[in-house]
Amino acid sequence: ISSGHIQKELLKSTVQDAGYQLGSESITLSVEGMTCAACVSHIESSLKKLEGVEEAHVNLATETAKIQYIPGLESISSIRLAITNSGYSSSYIEQEELGYGSTNRAQKRIVQQAIVSLLGAGFIMLGMVSSLASQLPFQSEYLSFIIASIVQFWAGRQFYTSAWNATKHRTTNMNTLIAVGTSTAYIYSTFAILGKLFGLSDAFPETYFSTSCAIIGMVLLGRYLESKSRRRATDAIKSLLDLAPKTANIMKGPDVKTVSVDDLVIGDIVIIEPGEKIPADGSVVEGFSEVDESTLTGESVPKAKKMGDPVFTSTINGTGNIKVITESLSDDTVYSKIVSLIEDTQASKAPIQRIADRLATLLVPAILIVAALTFLTWIVLGPDPTYAYATIAAVAVLVIACPCAMGLATPIAIMV
Repeated sequence: ISSGHIQKELLKSTVQDAGYQLGSESITLSVEGMTCAACVSHIESSLKKLEGVEEAHVNLATETAKIQYIPGLESISSIRLAITNSGYSSSYIEQEELGYGSTNRAQKRIVQQAIVSLLGAGFIMLGMVSSLASQLPFQSEYLSFIIASIVQFWAGRQFYTSAWNATKHRTTNMNTLIAVGTSTAYIYSTFAILGKLFGLSDAFPETYFSTSCAIIGMVLLGRYLESKSRRRATDAIKSLLDLAPKTANIMKGPDVKTVSVDDLVIGDIVIIEPGEKIPADGSVVEGFSEVDESTLTGESVPKAKKMGDPVFTSTINGTGNIKVITESLSDDTVYSKIVSLIEDTQASKAPIQRIADRLATLLVPAILIVAALTFLTWIVLGPDPTYAYATIAAVAVLVIACPCAMGLATPIAIMV
């Protein structure tokens, strides 16, 4: 048991022995840089290691993290620092806000990098055509090297950063696999270029610059599509939030006053005119009308409301004038509970998903081991030149294992 855990438990017991409960606060942070379930698990584990953090739930769909912590034992700055040390960036958002961890600028950058990578792979493949390569005033391999270097260290920089941060925490993720696979193909091809310069073309007969560029381009394109689909899901929740009215007309003695919905209190008498949205849950105390409850129930036929009948936030009044006494406000309304339920559903994980997350942490080391065994097998049993064939076989294992197909096919399936 860590000393931090002992300190927290001791503090809890001391406060409880005094007849009080240890208070906690909740914050919501937007997180940029998450790409898969392994990222979610990585951030959650880093946050839960902090002695003052009681709960941490990371939502990949909305790119946010909800943390419950004990003030005094932990602070917002230390929580954000833990996320930064995990290889991601964060920013504080208000509880009522619903945004994305990634900015529009970041999304545009990913698109640009994906386009450059895929176009670079295409140009390199065209350079392999002998009739086109002969028209160049220099060897096409040199142009391929320049293009691949730009893609590898500009577009692929995020993979190296994420893989390095994971390595510092003695773990791996899918970015590790992509970084190792594309780097191996790039380094092997670089040695092939150098081999030709020094007359050793037989040692490294082929180059794989197009492979590394294509993998980086497809994974980046897949991440953009996946992020776009997540944003579309979040926009659906935002549209629900936008349905709620912002003001209400309440009775103040003989006068009618317009106030913000946030200023309503239980027991206020709200006047609902024809066509207006109901600002809070309550009961009809005067009047008769028909209310459209399709935003909550999906039923398109308006429901008759008379004195004593319940009405709900964001439903639309029909042709009658009614007065409603407020009974539930803010997060206690049926409408808010539906929105919260959707958000909690996105953030929750099924038991099988937790198992998949644990298996995902073993996938990358297993693939690296298989690639190493493949290399050694070809060194021992392969034909001459053994190291060349061994390198090609190891590259093939790493490249095939890179989740480029999953990174592109899965987001497309989600969007369709």
